[in-house]
Amino acid sequence: MKGFIVYAFAIIISCTTFAQDNTGTANYIVKGNECYLDGNYVLAVFWYRKAAEQGDMFGQSNLAYCYEKGLGIGQDYKEAANWYRKAAEQGDTIAQVNLGYLYYRGNGVRQDNEEAKRWFRLAVVQGSESAKESLKEITEMEGLSKKLGVDVSKYKPEIPDVSAEFPGDVYEWLSERIIYPQECVQKGIEGKVSVQFIVEKDGSLDSIKVLRSPNVLLSQEVVRLVKEMPKWKPAQDNGKPVEMRYVLPVIFRLPQEKK
Repeated sequence: MKGFIVYAFAIIISCTTFAQDNTGTANYIVKGNECYLDGNYVLAVFWYRKAAEQGDMFGQSNLAYCYEKGLGIGQDYKEAANWYRKAAEQGDTIAQVNLGYLYYRGNGVRQDNEEAKRWFRLAVVQGSESAKESLKEITEMEGLSKKLGVDVSKYKPEIPDVSAEFPGDVYEWLSERIIYPQECVQKGIEGKVSVQFIVEKDGSLDSIKVLRSPNVLLSQEVVRLVKEMPKWKPAQDNGKPVEMRYVLPVIFRLPQEKK
């Protein structure tokens, strides 16, 4: 079960507050993130949609995640795929990976391994290690299926019944504890840190690995926090706890006046 990766929603972490940029769609994203962290998912969806409809790929990707998970709006995989596709076509790596998973699972779209691999490949070009591992996994699965004479077009990948979960809101927990490295603030360094770890059967976290980061100090801060996290609720399959890999993206962004 370690082969299955959950790729989480990305929240922007500011060095001071979340109110960082009041221009254009960036303000909608900031307001959406604030509402999300407060647990007001309905209002978060409202702001993400405003950004998404103006073509903002972060708004599109976050709106898609809300549709996928049923946060603040009815769960709708078809809508999730629609918004992930819009963001993926603009080059959003998280959207590319999540859209690949939807095709891999056949959620909201036809089950199509070739289409899944296409989106995973696009994410790999941008440096996504999780997409690289998923692409390898699906290719190996197809090779084995062909060897055994199985119709891979009908394959429905096995995933746990219940995904691993943080006990609460993981981004709210992060926002209360994260420290933007001063050296990065002074040098104007920002960007996304993607960290992967395994949620063990007992909820503990193991095999922490940074997949992508713009700076080692940002990596160290995210790893520090992951190590301090309380135990998660483990994934469940057939009523039994199972191990699961999880990818958590955290976006560091500086206020305009700090750039």
